[in-house]
Amino acid sequence: MRWEELFADTAGQWAEQERRDLDWEVADRIRAELGRVRLVDRLLAAGEEELELHVGGSAALRGSVLDCAAEWVLLASSEGGRTHPGPSRRVLVPVRAVVSVRGAPRHVGVSTSTVAERRSFASALRALSAARCPVRVLLGGADREVSHQGTLDRVGADHVDLLEHGPDELPGRERRVTTIALRAVVAVVEESGLWPA
Repeated sequence: MRWEELFADTAGQWAEQERRDLDWEVADRIRAELGRVRLVDRLLAAGEEELELHVGGSAALRGSVLDCAAEWVLLASSEGGRTHPGPSRRVLVPVRAVVSVRGAPRHVGVSTSTVAERRSFASALRALSAARCPVRVLLGGADREVSHQGTLDRVGADHVDLLEHGPDELPGRERRVTTIALRAVVAVVEESGLWPA
């Protein structure tokens, strides 16, 4: 074998090894990047696409994403979905309660705001409490859905007080106060027709 052929063969082997190393490095970087993707990043990328979120102990929640923070997602949910559209309601879901998502995009959305990272689930509940919004709070259970209707009152570090009233009763006609652990909440659903003036 001539030397030039030997050197060309060696250079080819090195080039092939370098290509394999580069492929491995790129694949390793992709795996590392995917390892940093959070569910909320995928939900943020959904835009107006309808998603189906399954939350612990509750039926599927369908809707499009209106807003996201690190700890929660806000859906515009149409009762009955696309087949039997009804009035649109807002549904606040803590991300930790999401068991699975049907329809999530494979790409990610990126929030440019550091404020979005600091908006906690409790702070979202405090905003609803301050606005005196009538809600239905869905709680996760092992075998069934439990819910309470009323107006959010005081929101603590790990619990919320709900002033319970019926769907057709105005806030201020509370029957009792129920204290709910935030870890048990799987969704907070807007109750229609009773918004304060």
